[in-house]
Amino acid sequence: MASVVTLDPRHLSLLLAIHEHGSLSRAAAVLGVSQPALSNSIAQLERRLGVRVLRRTARGAEINQFGAILVRRSRELRSLLIGAEQEIDLQRHGHSGPLAIGATPSLVESLIPQTLRRLHQDSPALSIAVVEGHDDLLDRALVSGELDLAIAAVGRPESSAELVEEFLLSDPLVLAVGYDSPLAGCAVAPLAQAREQPWVVPRPGGSAYAQVHATFLNAGVPWPDSYVSTNSAVLTKRLISQSDAVGLVNSLTLLGWDAPIWPVRLPEAGIRNIGVRRRRIRELTPLATRFLELLRHVSAEFADATKPDVLDGRARQRLRRAACELATPLP
Repeated sequence: MASVVTLDPRHLSLLLAIHEHGSLSRAAAVLGVSQPALSNSIAQLERRLGVRVLRRTARGAEINQFGAILVRRSRELRSLLIGAEQEIDLQRHGHSGPLAIGATPSLVESLIPQTLRRLHQDSPALSIAVVEGHDDLLDRALVSGELDLAIAAVGRPESSAELVEEFLLSDPLVLAVGYDSPLAGCAVAPLAQAREQPWVVPRPGGSAYAQVHATFLNAGVPWPDSYVSTNSAVLTKRLISQSDAVGLVNSLTLLGWDAPIWPVRLPEAGIRNIGVRRRRIRELTPLATRFLELLRHVSAEFADATKPDVLDGRARQRLRRAACELATPLP
């Protein structure tokens, strides 16, 4: 079998154009080449590989399973080239970047802001994009080259083999309740008792839903009868802080919320492992390397801040500032 590195990148870009435009004739028109020349290039590619990559249909040309592999790699190559051009342009104007970071919603309000703040202290002229999404979306963006790094839960068995993970910290689940909730002020409460309250839960899909669902399942407690399902961290925070609704929230998420919310420890609640994912074979830019260094330091600090006594202390301080009257006395 031929080594991929000996393939002509121009042939890969032509195949990608055929796939994106749906036929050889349309791709040739867009590229400004003749259809016979385009067909000849694809034939050279197929001879080099020893397999067919296209199949002709009544509607045009479609890639087969071998062509799909090349299309995916072609998109990665295009992303790399675009990134190289952007990096040179930014450097020419005295800026650092580009850096594309992905994160799950629960981490956007905690780890990411603190790390970016320190990164801006190093160099104020930065070009950084932050993409919020769930695990599958982030993995696809990493593999395609659209993201440099993704901060999310690690250790998932379904994670892509093309990605490498680095553990950063453990993130315990706690029950988040508003100050008007009957559970406010409690240090610990069983899940069966909390279930009787209105709930805010994640929508199916992603590690957040899987973790909450597993907590109920492992505890043998039925799913709440009354709940709002949302993936919006903002809506979750407001529903909990402004009503008697409760929700299972990771400690890192709670640390990022400046709202009247009390953490209650659940004996049945689990812990997720937070880390960073990146392409196994992709070399990080200097800016991405610096971001990762700072992220490690911030994660170590947050690991201490998510300890139960620290979370309780922060909640008590907010209680004193707000001068709230609690339904349940402080322990």
